[in-house]
Amino acid sequence: MNIKEWLDNLDVGFVTYDTYYSQIKCYAGLPKIPSAYFLPLAGVDIVSEELCKMVLDCLKVENKKIDEKYTKEEQEVVFNQELDTDCFFIQLNAGQVFDFWFGKKKYIENNILQSRIDCFIFDFWKYLREEITYNELKSSAKELNNTYEKISLEVN
Repeated sequence: MNIKEWLDNLDVGFVTYDTYYSQIKCYAGLPKIPSAYFLPLAGVDIVSEELCKMVLDCLKVENKKIDEKYTKEEQEVVFNQELDTDCFFIQLNAGQVFDFWFGKKKYIENNILQSRIDCFIFDFWKYLREEITYNELKSSAKELNNTYEKISLEVN
């Protein structure tokens, strides 16, 4: 079974799929779950705006811990596997947030869609750094969803 077949069998939306796929492409596999891994509100699905905001607030705290853990020089290294692993576990939550807002959708391989996914992920990190608001993040997700809907009509 190849990577895409394995990912297609997971019950994840396309944003989470992309996060997994990017990690596998960069490091030829997924990281081991660290013993001290922190999952915001473990075992809780995002089912309300209030819970969504609470999870994102927890992720802001985790992101600040990463900023304290690594020097600026370490953060600027293109392939810092330890840092990238820490970020991977936070970024997985972006998919859960998107799925809450717009539903879990199947991955479609498309360059335009990929660019919009990248923009949303960039905005997700900007939100965690408090550079954009919750509504701006949600607007970015809506743009991604609109692009997805348009692409999915063309594919089907």
